[in-house]
Amino acid sequence: MLGPARSGAFDMERYSIGERVGIWFVYNTCLPIVFIGLAWGIEKYVLAADHPAVDTFGTGDLLPLAAVLLFGIGAEIFANKANSGWLLTHQLIFVIVTVVLAVMYGAMKSKGIQDLRVPNDMSYQQLLDFSSVSCVMIGYSVIHSTFAKVQLELRIARSVYG
Repeated sequence: MLGPARSGAFDMERYSIGERVGIWFVYNTCLPIVFIGLAWGIEKYVLAADHPAVDTFGTGDLLPLAAVLLFGIGAEIFANKANSGWLLTHQLIFVIVTVVLAVMYGAMKSKGIQDLRVPNDMSYQQLLDFSSVSCVMIGYSVIHSTFAKVQLELRIARSVYG
């Protein structure tokens, strides 16, 4: 045997399931969201923008992060050869939602940039709606991918340790 049982980058004997999920959660979800929050804070407090949330999130820039998060966990399910019906269903959902997010991002980005160039009350409301959709989709991605990651880690532990 070449070494202890491994799952991806984590040594199965060194880290518990909770620790593996926690490390994944911090690096794959928390840190990117914190960096985006910092961008918003800089825009609000350093640049003193009038509508920092709309300016930062109104062009749908959270959607690629949501898509990468879902695509990453879907790829992890694939890489671990998770052949359970439940995990394969999650993987399919992740692929479909990722494609939808990519299409939404393209549309929201182009319309959002147009609205930022020619601001008016209607464009502000549309940018606010885009911001809301972006925040909801990142929330959905974090919740669903975390749930799937826990399920995947439990499946891996059962297959390794019986």
